[in-house]
Amino acid sequence: VALHYFSQGSAGLFHRGIAESPSLNQIHTLEQALEIGSAFAAKLKCSGHADLKCLRSVDAAALSKAFELPDAMMPITVDGDILSAHIWKLAADGHFNRVPLIIGNNVDETGIAFMSPQGAISAAHAQCVIKKAFGDAFSRRIMDIYPVQEGADNLQVLIDISSDMIYHCPNSHVLGSLAKAQADLWSYSFKRHPSCPNFPAPGAYHMAEVMYVFDNLLDILAASNVSCTPAEDDLALASRLSSLWVEFARDGTMELGWPRFTQSDGMVLKIDLSTVEHLNAEAGYREGQCNVLNTMIGND
Repeated sequence: VALHYFSQGSAGLFHRGIAESPSLNQIHTLEQALEIGSAFAAKLKCSGHADLKCLRSVDAAALSKAFELPDAMMPITVDGDILSAHIWKLAADGHFNRVPLIIGNNVDETGIAFMSPQGAISAAHAQCVIKKAFGDAFSRRIMDIYPVQEGADNLQVLIDISSDMIYHCPNSHVLGSLAKAQADLWSYSFKRHPSCPNFPAPGAYHMAEVMYVFDNLLDILAASNVSCTPAEDDLALASRLSSLWVEFARDGTMELGWPRFTQSDGMVLKIDLSTVEHLNAEAGYREGQCNVLNTMIGND
């Protein structure tokens, strides 16, 4: 969705956009993408990314096996055709398709990366991860903002840091640029951990909202071989959220209780069980954390 929103080739082809959990800093140059393509081709004993005859002849199982993280994340590529420049620049320059847009995230996006059974994350373990990720120069400041606790499980600390870095802060940056350019915007933070999660992941993980917005919790859980029954509260939230999405897609307007995201206040809808009865929004979502991270990793 985000790619179409910023691609001039998609102008006039859609009237509304809903971008759920886009990762707007995961962007490659054309050269990087071609290098990844050639490395992928080499795994399959093809001569390079342009060896289409060889690549098309490879068995699907072999293709799937060769397609591994992190390259399987498939970042957006600035190819000069579909995407003329980095999304951050396009947003800042006002070069995007001017249609009503919802951009949102789940509060524990990267929880989905912690599905494997594991023990508690000790303070020493969390500190080691943070130091390896940020180096000695920045790790102390990171731990000031995301405190590590002795004698406690620090998994949430790692989820908070990685979710902010990959999702919340880059998207907040783009939202700010779009709002400055007078885009028609709404934003949300999905905070509900499902009573019957379709993945064994903590918190409001990446993709947790999908079965709510399509109002098909029972179908998704059955397809995922999850035997528990969702709470009535979750079914009610799914119905409510689906109605909001459908009305926006159909009309391009939003209920008055969900304020537009503007440069002056940056209001973000908090989606949780209370959303069934009230639309509650907050300003300054993750602002303090993002100010620190943006300075350290060059997002400014």
